[in-house]
Amino acid sequence: MPKALPAFSELPLRKGDPPYSAWGLYGDKDELGTLNRLTDDVVLRAAKEEIRTGLRISLNWPLNAQRVPGFGRQAFHQNMYQKAPRIVNDDVWTFNSQSSSQWDGLRHFGYQKEAKFYNGVTLDDIHGSKGGDINGIQA
Repeated sequence: MPKALPAFSELPLRKGDPPYSAWGLYGDKDELGTLNRLTDDVVLRAAKEEIRTGLRISLNWPLNAQRVPGFGRQAFHQNMYQKAPRIVNDDVWTFNSQSSSQWDGLRHFGYQKEAKFYNGVTLDDIHGSKGGDINGIQA
């Protein structure tokens, strides 16, 4: 991992990449971006230096918080049903990952002019026959 981040004036790092992108900084196949900088040592040091009280603050937002989601997105729907004769309930949830706490990988919003996502990933890379998890939230 690079010790220092490049100066803004040094971007892009690779010829042909979008203006001001730092693609390639963590390798040509990287899917984490600056999350690479959250090493075990960095997290441990932050925990030792920053945690003072043990107070926890939730950053999530209820899935049903937006009755009318923006940008024409689908609203949250929960179908809960009993699994008779047993005393069991099951849930089926339908929701857009943009309508509550943000669940974004680096394939959510690309450079429009270049039609590419982080590190040069294309729509075909995501949706084509080789598609799948590339630049997703599981990275």
